[in-house]
Amino acid sequence: MPAELRQLGFERIGDLLTQPRAPLALRFGPELGRRIDEALGRSAEPIEPIRPPDLVEVRRVLRRTHLGGRDHRPLHRQVGRNPLHQA
Repeated sequence: MPAELRQLGFERIGDLLTQPRAPLALRFGPELGRRIDEALGRSAEPIEPIRPPDLVEVRRVLRRTHLGGRDHRPLHRQVGRNPLHQA
């Protein structure tokens, strides 16, 4: 459609705004008028958001030692600080 519009002398959207809608719709279909209205904010353009793929979930189970208590030393080495003592 853009090439056809250029052949008729329309270079910018503003060139189309001064033209009657009916002849444009007959020649190019209703999409041209709809797109002009969307560009000017007269009608909403539905947008389908791009959604990321499902998130990856990772789980780590800490081993238990000392009569059912938790041994946090492996986690402490992993994160670089004792998780039981917050700064």
